[in-house]
Amino acid sequence: MVSKLERAQAADAIIGLLKQGDRDGARERTAAVFGLHLGRFCMAMLGTQADAERAWRTAIAAMAERLPELDAQGLEAALFEAAIEACDGVTSQRDAAAEDAAYAIERPDDRRLSRSAARVRDRARRTRAALRQIPQTQRQAALLRHVAGLEYEVVASLCDCSVREAKKRIGRGILGLRQALRGEGAEAGVGT
Repeated sequence: MVSKLERAQAADAIIGLLKQGDRDGARERTAAVFGLHLGRFCMAMLGTQADAERAWRTAIAAMAERLPELDAQGLEAALFEAAIEACDGVTSQRDAAAEDAAYAIERPDDRRLSRSAARVRDRARRTRAALRQIPQTQRQAALLRHVAGLEYEVVASLCDCSVREAKKRIGRGILGLRQALRGEGAEAGVGT
């Protein structure tokens, strides 16, 4: 995991690469430093690895176009703003397709999975379903804070609200997620 200090230093380096005209180098450095955070955020928002990877790559490509107008301070916030837009785009594509085709994911036969792997897969499936049950504003704020690890001020900026409202959304999102998980999987120990 990349620390805040390392992310700030990397942002300065990325801006420097752009000033030198090295867009490919800046894009590669952005992916290396911020890719894990963006990928985790997109995975939590979208629920499938393929969609998450497509969304974070789209976000980084979009950032390559926006980077010349940014300073190092705004880089991380702008990256997650682009990731939110990319996730929204993927979600819109899903909504346009038939529901059964939109969530068709090739899954291995359950008999081939170990019990622990099957439990992990089932827990992930329940968590994604629970995430879809909470309002998008709360889901987005909670994921930006707890999955992407962003500061409250950055979450507020990305969610276009005050820091106080961002904290409320985060808290309500986590509470809603807990309630949804308890309602769906209390007997399996999910959400405890």
